[in-house]
Amino acid sequence: MEQALAIAGERGMEVGLILIGKTTFLKLGDDAAKFDVGSLPEALSYLVAAYLIFNVQYPDPLKVMFGFFERVMGLPMHARMVKRDARVVLDSITRIHGYLNRT
Repeated sequence: MEQALAIAGERGMEVGLILIGKTTFLKLGDDAAKFDVGSLPEALSYLVAAYLIFNVQYPDPLKVMFGFFERVMGLPMHARMVKRDARVVLDSITRIHGYLNRT
């Protein structure tokens, strides 16, 4: 895990998913939290939620992809634009969980 965190840090990853075997970790700064996820959409929803909660900008090369994820998950435009408003973030997370329960 330490090696994976070091490599991700060298590549400039602040927030991201690290997959080691069948185990998924959510990287947050210099630490990682283990998540038991059942599917790729669930893992991606945690990743999008982490960006929203911690008010971290998406990496420039991936902004379009994350914008697509937000639209697929049904996040309202104001949640995408005003990430630091706690109420909006909580509403967004509720929508993400609703999306996951539909699949």
